[in-house]
Amino acid sequence: METRIAIGGDAKARAEPFRSRNSPAAPSTYCTAGKPLKNVRSIMAGLLRSLYLSYFSKPKGYRPLYRAIRKRPPTKIVELGIGTAERTLRMLELCAAGAETNYTGIDLFEARGEGAGVKVRLVPGDPFSALSRTANASAGQDLILISADQDRESLARAWFYVPRMMHPGTLVLLEETVNGEPVLSQLLLVDVETLAQAPKVRRAA
Repeated sequence: METRIAIGGDAKARAEPFRSRNSPAAPSTYCTAGKPLKNVRSIMAGLLRSLYLSYFSKPKGYRPLYRAIRKRPPTKIVELGIGTAERTLRMLELCAAGAETNYTGIDLFEARGEGAGVKVRLVPGDPFSALSRTANASAGQDLILISADQDRESLARAWFYVPRMMHPGTLVLLEETVNGEPVLSQLLLVDVETLAQAPKVRRAA
């Protein structure tokens, strides 16, 4: 069953570059019959929304994530732990202005959907069980985001699969909770490879 997810805003309008009056494409952005003015308003609304998320949104611990997406919009995202999905929807909202984004969320449910410029796949399971099934088909991710609420033992075993999902420019962010606020730490490839090779301690039966 396909579920459609609505991502706020007119993605096509927000993606269209603003041009000056002397630009060859001026008729498409300047007011001749009402519609061009609407396009400019959509662009401005998208810009203001993007700035709000990047510099004023709460919790403030996610602002660096939103700024990173604005600076370099990812086309492939894996998120381990979706929670209330507020952060997820905000990320996809920022991505919707760029090229098509393929998003994979790992949590305890399963669904598929599409939004404005976004293809969504939700995979059920804990980090280890989900990545063991999907890592080989999830190579070349631009952003891998790991939530603080993930099971520690499962995540420790799941690191084994993460390097095969990365390319040299992949941004890996690990969330921690400090004084009740989320804090995101960037992990380099060498950090991820160290975690992937670390001995795993399994819980006694």
